[in-house]
Amino acid sequence: MRGDERRACSYLARFWGLQQNRALESLYAIKDNRALLRNPEQLFAASIEMTPRLNRRAYSFYSILAHATFAHHLGIATGELDGQFLPPITDRQSAFMVRSGIMGLLINSSDTELAQRYEKMVNTTPVLEIIEEWSFPTYTRDSKPNADFSLPGSILLRKTAQEVLREIDNYTEAYLYYLCSTYLPLALGRDPTFGLKLSGLGAALVSRADICEDATARNACISFARQIKETT
Repeated sequence: MRGDERRACSYLARFWGLQQNRALESLYAIKDNRALLRNPEQLFAASIEMTPRLNRRAYSFYSILAHATFAHHLGIATGELDGQFLPPITDRQSAFMVRSGIMGLLINSSDTELAQRYEKMVNTTPVLEIIEEWSFPTYTRDSKPNADFSLPGSILLRKTAQEVLREIDNYTEAYLYYLCSTYLPLALGRDPTFGLKLSGLGAALVSRADICEDATARNACISFARQIKETT
C-alpha cells in the first residue's frame, strides 16, 4: 500500500505456503466471513500498480514469488486478470505468474475450457511443467522452496496429498479437471504412492465424479480414478 516494492517482495516471498496463503485469501477477499477489509479494491489497485516495478535483479526469486502472489489472489478475488499477469511464457518468472494467475481464475469460477488450455500449455512448455511440478510440494512444505525450482530425487507427497484431497471436495469443477489432467499425473510420476494415500485419492475422485455437473470434469475424474485402480 505504501508503494515500497523492495519490502513488499521481501514480505510476500515468505507467504508462499499453505497456511500463509489462507491469510492472504482473507486479506484479498471481497466478501464473506473471511474478508478482513471493507474496501479491498484499494489493495487490488496497489497490487496492480506495483507489479511492473518488481523486476529487480537483486531479489529475483522474491520478485517471482511476489508476482505470483499478486496474480493468484487478484484472479481469485476478481475473476479476471489483465495482460501483465498472463504474459507470454519465456522464463520461470513468467511461467510461475501464468500458473498462479490461472489457478486463481479456476478457483474463482468453473471455466473448464481454461483448464483444458492450461493442460495443453503445460504439455508443450517445459519450463511451465517444471513450475507445475514444483509448486504443490513446496506450497505444502513436502519440499523446501528453492530458487532453482528443483525437487529432491525422492519425495513423499504426504502433505500435498492431504491438501489435494481437501481441494477435490471443495474447489470448482474446472479446478478438479486441472488436478486430474495436469497436476496429478506429474505428482504420481514423482511419488507413485501419493503420500501413501493413493487409494484414498481414487475414492475421492469417484465420489466427486458422482456429483459433477460438468461432463468434461466428470469424465476426467472417472478416467484418472480408473488409472489409479489399475495400478493398485
